[in-house]
Amino acid sequence: MTTASSSGGPAPISLFPSAQSWLVPGERPKTILDNLLSRPDATRLVRSTPIQPLYLFIKSLGLADAHDLIAMCLPEQIQGFLDLDVWDKDQLEPSRLSAWLGHLIELPPSRLVTHLRKLDAELLTTFLAPHITVYDLSEEDAPDEAQGMFYATPDRFFLIDIMPASDGDSDRAVLIHRLLEHIYKGDLDLARAIINAARWDAGAATEENAYQFRSGRMADMGFIDFYEALKLYQEVDPRTPVPKKHSIVEHKHPSALDPSEVRSTGPGGFLGTSSGLWSTLMPELATPSSLLAKVSDELPDTEREALLHELLFLANQAMSADRVPLDDLPQTEVTLQRTAGYVLLGLLHRTGSVAGTDAASDEKLRAVETLRSVPLTYLFRLGYSLTLTVRKLAKLLVDSGATTLVPGQSSVSLLTSEEAAMLSALLELRPLYPRALDDAKQSPSLRPFSTLRDLSRAASFVEQLAIRLKLFTIGLGLRHETLRATLDRTMPDASQATWDDVLGTMIANHLLGRPAALVPLSRQDLVPLRALLAGHDQPTLPELVRARCLRLIEDRLHDRVPDEREAHALLGPAQRAFLDRVLGLLATSLHSLPDPLDPASADLVPRLAGLILS
Repeated sequence: MTTASSSGGPAPISLFPSAQSWLVPGERPKTILDNLLSRPDATRLVRSTPIQPLYLFIKSLGLADAHDLIAMCLPEQIQGFLDLDVWDKDQLEPSRLSAWLGHLIELPPSRLVTHLRKLDAELLTTFLAPHITVYDLSEEDAPDEAQGMFYATPDRFFLIDIMPASDGDSDRAVLIHRLLEHIYKGDLDLARAIINAARWDAGAATEENAYQFRSGRMADMGFIDFYEALKLYQEVDPRTPVPKKHSIVEHKHPSALDPSEVRSTGPGGFLGTSSGLWSTLMPELATPSSLLAKVSDELPDTEREALLHELLFLANQAMSADRVPLDDLPQTEVTLQRTAGYVLLGLLHRTGSVAGTDAASDEKLRAVETLRSVPLTYLFRLGYSLTLTVRKLAKLLVDSGATTLVPGQSSVSLLTSEEAAMLSALLELRPLYPRALDDAKQSPSLRPFSTLRDLSRAASFVEQLAIRLKLFTIGLGLRHETLRATLDRTMPDASQATWDDVLGTMIANHLLGRPAALVPLSRQDLVPLRALLAGHDQPTLPELVRARCLRLIEDRLHDRVPDEREAHALLGPAQRAFLDRVLGLLATSLHSLPDPLDPASADLVPRLAGLILS
């Protein structure tokens, strides 16, 4: 896979790391290709590489630069590339097929026809028929002038008028001329069959047949109909009986099984264990102490490869359900990792945990038995269903009004940008885990859920946001139902204000000797507030001022919440961290004002973070 790099070019390949593979991690596609071509066994390596990763590598490299690679491929691989690339839904894309044929006609004629024999005749007919008019010279007279360009076949059976492309591709007629010429050089009978098929083309019916043949092969790889693929995301109840894995290979239709397909590194397969895909999709495998690392070590090679077949088949189903374009490399990698994450979640939930000195050994044995007896499809659905429990909690939170005053515009307007990004990730149709929940200092990036601890931390994050609302309404007496009206004409207004602004304003009113209520401040109130930090060099509140603010919150809680345990829950570690953040923001904002602040300058302040101004 590739992602954007600072230099502007494709980033290093990251999906297929392996010490044994020519798809070396950390290298750019062009470098990988150069290193491959310098090896004496390059052709063997390419032909033993599965279709899907090889196709993705070609896309990351760029088709225009892939001629030497394509020249080494087997006919089965070429057929797979065309299945993956030259269709848009059920319509053949002539321009995409032309790009691939442009590489094939550079091969010797004998090699070209070897590849063409593997392709569906209907595919070639669908491509050629709209672009040529065939005259059988034994039955009819040909016109004197061509509508496009004439090609007279060497056997003198046909005169072919190659029409200009309707989509404006001026090179396609030349491509078709060269293609027919090379086919005649390679196989006279094949050339006549192709031309006769194009002459008597059945139109849409031919294209439909080609699409159906292609769809069958794609289904064998997991790329199935969108509505059929959506069944993969059906929720399951963890309390219901678990289905058992059948003895046959479940991820392929029985008629598609090839007895000679022994290894997953064959042309029709996916990725073998030597590809290193395991450690990329499931980073836990890089840690010897992780459950998956232990389980994979326990499985023999044949079982490990079969498991990887099934995993990637699942990922392709997920791509179909998510409508991920086959050549969208970043989204493909995301889907593969999310698929692995769901399976891992389901496995961890089914495995459970036990106490005692033999807990780790028992857990490993149960995980091995689960992978052998339970379909990965079920584990995927179970893992996905577990993430939906967090999403449902997040939706209930939004519906309660704890995160927004303007639900029609935003579901997270009351949160800081960091909190909003994390909650938005949990609200996605396919929830993602915010890395900031592991460490607040991390960049606001996302990854798939993959551990039960991820679920616990995400649920705890949602719970603390719910407690924050209770802190305001039950603990501090804020009337949530009047909040939007109060902020109707303020700066920031109801669509921009955050809980930080609300609490900061209540504390500021208290520091001004007023009731600690949500009453927007006038700009003249900034003058005495700035004076509280007079002579204080650091953007922090003086200790006495800070202690006064903390005492306000604690006293208000004890007055309104008699139950000590409930009061303690409303001001637990997460809410104290929120309070510290608000006090820090208030101090930083006030410290940014001139010292001393005169009334005229105060009137010019447009907005101040952590405060709501009238």
